[in-house]
Amino acid sequence: MRRETLSLFGYFVAALCAITPAFGSGCTLTGNAPTVTATDIDFMGYRASAISPVAADGTVKIRCPLGIGLLPSFDVALSAGHAGGFSPREMTLGTDSLTYNIFTATDHSTIWGDGNNGSVTQSFSAILSLGTISFTAYGLIPTGQYVPAGTYSDTITVTVTY
Repeated sequence: MRRETLSLFGYFVAALCAITPAFGSGCTLTGNAPTVTATDIDFMGYRASAISPVAADGTVKIRCPLGIGLLPSFDVALSAGHAGGFSPREMTLGTDSLTYNIFTATDHSTIWGDGNNGSVTQSFSAILSLGTISFTAYGLIPTGQYVPAGTYSDTITVTVTY
């Protein structure tokens, strides 16, 4: 079993109760390890008084070295971030926090984490696979969180175990 990690920094910008966060950055692992990248999750226009939570998505991709190798079976886990737990995760600005979470599907019913405390990992299993495998990360910020405007942040680590 081999484990590779990629740290992702999410930054979250609030201006007069409108929050625009982003999740992700990219990193290439060395050696014969697959390449792991993540795209941003942008939560646009958060308003605490809105009727519906703000949803957005991003992608975590695992790619064969040089694009022509075989991908082994693997699991993809996400850390809990600042909160230290998965239900919920939180972005912080000083002592203020804004809760959110990352899910495995659009119905926001299953938390993507490390397999502990009610969370699950994403898995890929195949005898033969070429190219890139993508997983969508579905983010959600619940309404009713009246927080000061500012830049809220969290750090998520992606761990690929194969």
